[in-house]
Amino acid sequence: MQILYGKEVENHLSETIIDKLNLLREKNKIPKLAILRVGKNGNDISYEKSLKKKLNSFKIPYTAYEYRENIDANVFKYEIEKLNHNNEIDAIMLFRPLPEHLERENVTEVILPDKDIDCATLYNQGKLFAKEDCLYYPCTPMAVIDILKFYNIDMVSKNIVIAGASQVVGKPLSMMFAKEKATVTICNSKTVDMHKLTVNADIIISAIGKPKYLTKDYFSDGQTVIDVGINFDENGKICGDVDFENIDYENIKITPVPNGVGVITTTILVKQLVEKYFKLR
Repeated sequence: MQILYGKEVENHLSETIIDKLNLLREKNKIPKLAILRVGKNGNDISYEKSLKKKLNSFKIPYTAYEYRENIDANVFKYEIEKLNHNNEIDAIMLFRPLPEHLERENVTEVILPDKDIDCATLYNQGKLFAKEDCLYYPCTPMAVIDILKFYNIDMVSKNIVIAGASQVVGKPLSMMFAKEKATVTICNSKTVDMHKLTVNADIIISAIGKPKYLTKDYFSDGQTVIDVGINFDENGKICGDVDFENIDYENIKITPVPNGVGVITTTILVKQLVEKYFKLR
C-alpha cells in the first residue's frame, strides 16, 4: 500500500503561494478574504479554524462573520451585497450547505463571480464546462486533482468512479475530471450495486459522508483511492468514508483520513486568493 499524504502536496503548493505573495507585497497588493458562516455547524467551525490558521501563516488578512441560523434571507443577501461593494474584500468564502430557508432563496447567487472563491455560484460552476481555465475552482475537488497530479497519477483515459453526487464535491469534480480527459461515473444514493462499479475503476473518489462505509469489497489491487469524507466513528475518532484500517491490498494507493485531502483544501483556497490578481491582469 502506498499512502498519499496531503502534507507533501501542501508544502509544494505553499512554495507557489509564497513566491506569488512576495510579488504582490512588492506591489502593495495583499488580498483580503471575508469568511461567512451561518449557524454553529461543527464541521464549518473546524474548517474555519483551520482556514484562519492557514491565512495567519501567510500573513494574509481576513474578516470572519458569523450569522444566526435563522437569519432572514433578505438580510443575509444585504450582508453579502455589502461585501460585494467593499473594495477591501477580494474574495468571499461562504460555508455550505446553508440552512434550508437560505438555500430556497438562492442566496449564494448574490456573491459576485469574481469574489466567489469556492465556486458557489451557478455562474462559476457553469464555467467548469468551458475549455478555458477558470478564475476559481471549488477547493475540495481541486485538492483531489492536485493530489493526483502531485503523485503523478495519470487521469487521461482512466475509468474514474465518484461515490457521491453533491453540488460541493461530486458534480463539479466530474466536470474537472472530464477536462482531464478521464471517463467518469458518478454514483448517488440510488445507485444499485455500487461495488460493481468501484471494483473495476482505476481511480475511486469517495465523498458520501458515511464513516468507513466503503469496505475492502469495494476495491481491488492496483487502484488509486481518494477519500474526501470527514466523519467520526463509533468511538468519536475522525475517519473517512473508506474502511482504511482493513484495506490490505499490496499495490493500492490511498489517502488517509486525517492527513489526506483535508490538509490541502485550505491551502487551495489561499492559493486561489493569491492567484486572482495574476489571472485578472
